[in-house]
Amino acid sequence: MKSILHLTRTIPFILIVTFFLIIASCGPKGHRKGKQGTRGEHKEYKLLTKSDFNNLGEHSFDLNNGTKEEYNSAANLSGSLKEIQKKTEGLWPRMAKGEIYNVSESKIKLSENKEFLIFETNNIPDHVLTRTNPNKAKAKNYKFFIPKNPKLLKTPYKITNKTQEIGIALNGVVIAGPYDSQKKIAPYNRIVDECSSHADPQGMYHYHFSPLCLKNSKGDSVGGSPLNQIGWSFDGFKIFGLADRKKHMPFIDNCNGHSHEGEYHYHATIDYPFFMGCYKADPPATNFEQKQRKKNSGKRKKI
Repeated sequence: MKSILHLTRTIPFILIVTFFLIIASCGPKGHRKGKQGTRGEHKEYKLLTKSDFNNLGEHSFDLNNGTKEEYNSAANLSGSLKEIQKKTEGLWPRMAKGEIYNVSESKIKLSENKEFLIFETNNIPDHVLTRTNPNKAKAKNYKFFIPKNPKLLKTPYKITNKTQEIGIALNGVVIAGPYDSQKKIAPYNRIVDECSSHADPQGMYHYHFSPLCLKNSKGDSVGGSPLNQIGWSFDGFKIFGLADRKKHMPFIDNCNGHSHEGEYHYHATIDYPFFMGCYKADPPATNFEQKQRKKNSGKRKKI
């Protein structure tokens, strides 16, 4: 009798537990939940689609269009620029709706001398701050020197997987190279927020893709158009907004730039290397010393 009574109490409990386990296992899995975290923990973020953007310009914004396996494979690619582009053709970066937070206000001071435009910045953006990883932006004290008269080199400097910051956006925020701290291709390995950005563990906020929250003095978004300047490369050439290398002319070269009416400039692109793959002119070494780095971590290499 006791065994029967125990069984009648146990069966409903098992059924209830099974029901909740089934519910918990339902729904999209893998990268579609936008998992990011450290030390075994993760937080889930809503992955973005084209419907989340008001101004798409000429682009489809087919974000998060790969599988978890495709992104993992893409993040670990090596080889020539053309090889990486061929293997990742049609693959857009991963981007999610971030968690809003606040820090200090954006501060930027622009001055110049005969040789340089000088940006003094706390590296805090003038737009909403969100995060898709555990890190938060921290106010910095950076000073970047942008050459006013860059001279084209016979042999460009390659931007390697050891180089993190490569330029500065017009709002004073660091523009990062294509690789992350794991030496993997960042827009495929990481999930950035709707502004194409995140902060690293040291609090350095930076863009890994064309800054979609950047606005001009009229309040118009500029990152999605190839006609708008969005920043400066450390070598002194301008960086313009998002371009599709298959459609935008003249032809975009291996450094991710081209000349218009005698003026060379770079473009943000929807594919690797996303900003620049190499420097066409010589960037001041001091620009790579603003963040505490290991010895030779940002050393330039000729290609």
